Amino acid sequence: MNRLFIFITTLILLSFGCLLADTTEKIEREGKATFAPIEQAKLPPGTDPNLFAGQISGDTFTLFLYDLPKQQVTIEMGFVDTQSTEADQRTFQLAANGFPLEANLDVWSKAGETNKPWIFKAPYNHPGGALTLLFNTLTGNAFVSYVQILDSTGKVIASGDSTRGFDSLHPLQL
Repeated sequence: MNRLFIFITTLILLSFGCLLADTTEKIEREGKATFAPIEQAKLPPGTDPNLFAGQISGDTFTLFLYDLPKQQVTIEMGFVDTQSTEADQRTFQLAANGFPLEANLDVWSKAGETNKPWIFKAPYNHPGGALTLLFNTLTGNAFVSYVQILDSTGKVIASGDSTRGFDSLHPLQL
């Protein structure tokens, strides 16, 4: 099969909604990852059903946010490990524009149990332009339910979650 065709196929960008300032921008995804809904009945009472309605997961995938102005931001990501029953079954690395955010994230260990949401927050000095979030599997697979980018005042300036587009993601055929 033509290598160019395979390359283009693997780089199909599937988007989920994003709100940036007063305009609609896109957070897009690249890589081999799939969408799956989360069974709401298994989540603890009080869990936001919009933020934790589903998740994308895969070996390695990237989320892109284009044209974010230069500024200090907080990257917030929501996770629910729906598969692990003990520590170290699903671990992965997180990076923003190549800068390591987490070298060995084990959501089950952070949350303390299966189906319990856990929220990751990290400050990041964004140089302006595209913001790339890399999810790289170490064991099992990487996953995420939502991403929010907050400015220095705590205002959400960009977000993406399953109610605003994760449901439109489909597995990539390699």
